[in-house]
Amino acid sequence: MSAEEIDRLKLIELVCEKRLKVSQAANLMGISPRQVHRIIKRYKDKGPEGITSQKRGRPSNRAYPLEFRTLVHTRNLIQTGLKLIIFIIAAIVCLNVLGIDMTSLTLFSGAIGIGLGFGLQKITSNFISGLILLLEKSMEEGDLVELAVGEMGIVRKMGARYTLIETFDSKEIMIPNEDFITNRVINWTFTNKQGRVEILLGVSYDSDIEKAKQLIIEAAKAHPRSSKHPVPQCYITQFADSSVNFLLYFWVDDVTLGRLEAKSDVYLSIWKSFKANGITIPFPQNDIYIKNWKDAQ
Repeated sequence: MSAEEIDRLKLIELVCEKRLKVSQAANLMGISPRQVHRIIKRYKDKGPEGITSQKRGRPSNRAYPLEFRTLVHTRNLIQTGLKLIIFIIAAIVCLNVLGIDMTSLTLFSGAIGIGLGFGLQKITSNFISGLILLLEKSMEEGDLVELAVGEMGIVRKMGARYTLIETFDSKEIMIPNEDFITNRVINWTFTNKQGRVEILLGVSYDSDIEKAKQLIIEAAKAHPRSSKHPVPQCYITQFADSSVNFLLYFWVDDVTLGRLEAKSDVYLSIWKSFKANGITIPFPQNDIYIKNWKDAQ
């Protein structure tokens, strides 16, 4: 087994022992969580031999140096242009082989052009949009993007007609390139992979507010995925009817691993710290005063 295969085997063993999460293993191996599950199934069925036959996935392009990424973009652009040129040349050669004189089609060229224009409008638009995406480098394979319709996923492939997005529930969505040009798209990893997590919670008025704020910040700092810079920030946002409300901001180093897991872990850590220090999280309470109690009886 090669060193790469040994590393992969160790990661799968850690996942099987529940010492490593599937999402973390997928990021380290450069593949999707669904592919990790497939490798785990082969490992359980065939042992280590089920892993050695699997190829390592490709990490995000942004993990490579700028010179390498530029070379990849140039290669993709050249490939797309060559395909178009070859298609046009092949069409002209086929017409000549069939003995069709192009000058005899002059009368029909206008009508044919209009028909082809309407028929190939979307295809041409998606093709040109794909070229624009390659030239601008506004999106690369491995980026985490969010569409205007709410779909979020990682870019797995950028083609001439569509871009393949894999969501966190392992759905693969083929999105026309035109949608990335004409609609609003959020690229969570365009300049860096950091992502902010927000947590809202309330504390009872009877509790030590300063202590509660300190425990909230410590819980965020203690999480292994919490960024050292910027540091977690906690604010009092409201004196509500039943509680003093806090807003916690903290950042994760790699947003492609997801934010919900880190958010859940910090919530749980805050809950344990509050219970250990006698700080309570209130629930809504209403006091009812009845006037003329005797009349009500």
